[in-house]
Amino acid sequence: MLVRTTMILCFSLLIATPCFASGAGVYNLDKTAMLAKMKKKMAKLPKTKKRFAQMGVAMLKSMTMRMTLKKDGKAEMYAKVVFMGKQREQSATGTWKMEKGKLHLTTTATSKKTKKTKTSKIECTPNGKQIYCVNLSTKRKSELVFIKTK
Repeated sequence: MLVRTTMILCFSLLIATPCFASGAGVYNLDKTAMLAKMKKKMAKLPKTKKRFAQMGVAMLKSMTMRMTLKKDGKAEMYAKVVFMGKQREQSATGTWKMEKGKLHLTTTATSKKTKKTKTSKIECTPNGKQIYCVNLSTKRKSELVFIKTK
């Protein structure tokens, strides 16, 4: 009964966050949403910067990015990009939790080249099956859009 009431409340109020709070699963980069955002930004760029932005579009098209949120609060992230004949891969592990309607991730990754460890704090805003994520640990606050696949 409580589960049914919670589901009805989530849908009737169109509030994604409480439904998402138990939404452990697998999320992949939403390339369609990301390409739409990039093309919108590109339209405003001066002609001299559009070529550089087109390289970003090419990278995005070859990119695979996956975020796995486990029910026990653990998280795994994986990214792969092939660009100009070179393939780069990166993976990270960490934890996640829902707090005040936002998903908070803390991940740690080790560079294969330098063996240095980097910790990232990521904040995501759920919106239905999509989540909009920003890495708070970088100067450039680019937003990535993920979509739940499992």
